[in-house]
Amino acid sequence: AKAQAEEQEAAQAQLKDAFEFITALAKLDFSKTLPILGKNEIQDGLATGLNMLSEELKHSAVSRAELEEKNILIENILDNIPVAVFLKDANDSFRIKIWNKAAEEIFGLSRELILERTTHDLFPKEEADLYLADDIRVTKNFIKVNIPEEPATSTTKGPIVLHTQKVPITITGNNDKIFLLGISEDISELKSNQQQILESSKMATLGELSSGLAHEINNPLAIILSSAELLPRYINDHLEFSNLMASIAKNGDRISKII
Repeated sequence: AKAQAEEQEAAQAQLKDAFEFITALAKLDFSKTLPILGKNEIQDGLATGLNMLSEELKHSAVSRAELEEKNILIENILDNIPVAVFLKDANDSFRIKIWNKAAEEIFGLSRELILERTTHDLFPKEEADLYLADDIRVTKNFIKVNIPEEPATSTTKGPIVLHTQKVPITITGNNDKIFLLGISEDISELKSNQQQILESSKMATLGELSSGLAHEINNPLAIILSSAELLPRYINDHLEFSNLMASIAKNGDRISKII
């Protein structure tokens, strides 16, 4: 479970780089490149594809047909990223404009159902209110927001825990537009593994403590039992009888202090 948690954390770092790269690409900033780490074939393939796309967009005069082809390529890349990626239009009540395949799987909501709708159309009010508050904060203050643990609801999985990041994007022109780009990773399994590790650690500590207590108690208890067995033999020997009773009392007191 610990190795799995470390692997998920490493994958999360690589996905964060991809997230920042896509954000820069959306702003037509081609200065970034994604590293090829050679640890995960799928993620390396995505990094290679995004780097190639960046170079093509940078050095090519994109015609209308070529632009459509690039849009399809971007959509395919987004659909192969194993975390939820979504885009909301801040100028249109934060209606959802992009919803990739991982988002469909994590939330259990199809693209056809969710596009051009708001979170209040689809999620419980309390949950949607939290989403909207973060969306407004990101676009109003033009800041990036990192939410390490965000409760959410999946129609297929029930309650889940997400690690979500949101950034604002501005498209300048005759009418400037502001969008919110978000990425959410389902960390429910990671949280469950961490809880199992914690519980295992607690049980191991309790076992060590119990073993130590048993050892400390067994020694004086053996003396008490041995003295008790000898009492009938020295019932008429006042001095020896008193010594045995004193030993029982002393070791009984020792046990009470241990407990």
